Amino acid sequence: MKTIFLITVFVVGTLFRAIAGPLDAPILESQTLFTWDPNGDGNKNAEYQVQVAPANTTAATYNSVNIELQTFGGLRLVQPGMGRFSFQPAELVGGSALVFNNNTGASGGSENWMSLLSYDERQDFPGAFWRYRDNTTLLDNPALTFYTNKTELLIGFRFLADTGTHYGWFHFKRPAARFTNAFTLAASDWNPLPGEPIGAGEPPVIPVVPTVTPEGQLRLAWPAAIASWVLESSETLGPDAVWQPVPDVFSNEVLLALPETSRFYRLRQP
Repeated sequence: MKTIFLITVFVVGTLFRAIAGPLDAPILESQTLFTWDPNGDGNKNAEYQVQVAPANTTAATYNSVNIELQTFGGLRLVQPGMGRFSFQPAELVGGSALVFNNNTGASGGSENWMSLLSYDERQDFPGAFWRYRDNTTLLDNPALTFYTNKTELLIGFRFLADTGTHYGWFHFKRPAARFTNAFTLAASDWNPLPGEPIGAGEPPVIPVVPTVTPEGQLRLAWPAAIASWVLESSETLGPDAVWQPVPDVFSNEVLLALPETSRFYRLRQP
């Protein structure tokens, strides 16, 4: 009797099961959720897509659903270390990160894409309840199962541009850690300074160097790679701050009269 009980639990865990709730509506069509072109050159570097494929079955409707983060061109997903696939908040995404390798290339090689959802859906006849099966429980692959108990992910990446190698992150979120709940892109950012890291989930740190000239003026300078960014100033910080563009900026520097009171400066990407 004890042996039969153990076998029954195992089988139920791998079969389809009905899950009630509005978050479990079936996904019936393949679609692109977003494409990403960080430097605006017209070439997509990443794509988050839903792939729905009919399975071989006699059931009325039986689909395999996969939601994948694909990479293109010079972009590669990276991970903070062996066995770790998501960065911690503020953890640096930079040159020490490892290129993500899912080892599932059709020709036996490696590929650089990440599956964030994988399940089968089944409806035995029109009008019947939909039932679902979590495919990740059937796979012995940490790269496909690490996200199953998480509601947030910080996925790092690097990409090659004319200016060099840049680092960035994608922030994915979902309302509950259930295998039918898809992640959506909550935010993303990248460092415009080539070779410089970026904190996962944070904006890039851009150095603005202040100096005082012999004539008694305040000189602010920042990297030439972001000369097109807008320098702004405010008398206060916080939600009530009023940021105004600083006039007379020349390329990546500006000369100002020394302020009589405290002022704050920031660079904003146009």
